[in-house]
Amino acid sequence: MPRRTRYGRITAWLGLVLTLLLAGCGERQAAPVQADSAAATTENVIAAYLRDAEIQAETDGQRRTLREALEDLIEKPDAELLAARYAGPDGPTQRDVAQVLRAHIAPARPIGLDIDALLAARGHAEARSALREKIDELDRSLVEAASAPK
Repeated sequence: MPRRTRYGRITAWLGLVLTLLLAGCGERQAAPVQADSAAATTENVIAAYLRDAEIQAETDGQRRTLREALEDLIEKPDAELLAARYAGPDGPTQRDVAQVLRAHIAPARPIGLDIDALLAARGHAEARSALREKIDELDRSLVEAASAPK
């Protein structure tokens, strides 16, 4: 009889351990993904995204598409910017402005970027300045590509 009691205690103990483990593995509320929380609270998301970012455009067509998207961020009203579509790998009207930026600009540090964040941030002077700097950088690379021997 003592054996049964001993196995009973072991079984109860294992049951308790499993219950506690499974209770800890339940669904948890995920922390909201934010555009690099330190950057989001101290600086404009566009400026943070573009600062020290690398342009990753292999062709002049990609550079021109990126330049157009950056210029539209400065110039177009919200409704037009939301409706705007840009060339992508599979066609001329495939991507929105946020998709173009994510495809052709690699930020120095990971920052989430979507169309809503762009619309909210683009009116600030810091954002306009960062956009103009990146446009100037693209213009220089387009001029260099045009003047390079073929």
